[in-house]
Amino acid sequence: MDFSLSQQGPVTKAHYDRDAGLIVSTLKGMLHVYDSMEFKLIWETSNIGRKEKITIATFDYSPKAGFIATGGVEGQLALFDPSAKVLTATAKGHDCEIMDMYFFDKQM
Repeated sequence: MDFSLSQQGPVTKAHYDRDAGLIVSTLKGMLHVYDSMEFKLIWETSNIGRKEKITIATFDYSPKAGFIATGGVEGQLALFDPSAKVLTATAKGHDCEIMDMYFFDKQM
């Protein structure tokens, strides 16, 4: 894994899921998904081509829904579908930074 701070920004969170793989986010809006067996990059997204730039300060993955929800410095929420490799929705959720996220569908 090669994370250049000048190009992608600092890593903000990393999460491993046996089925989804390794998910890594950066402050400059990059979301990387790596294969769970060989840790090869299988999907990434960035701010390139987006009208509204987003940051990713935190994220959470829902194994049941199969989505990645992100939150950033500008209070923007974003929902990604890693199986379809697309950004599915964005919304202005808060007036300040989103510090943490959690899907309540996880089993304890």
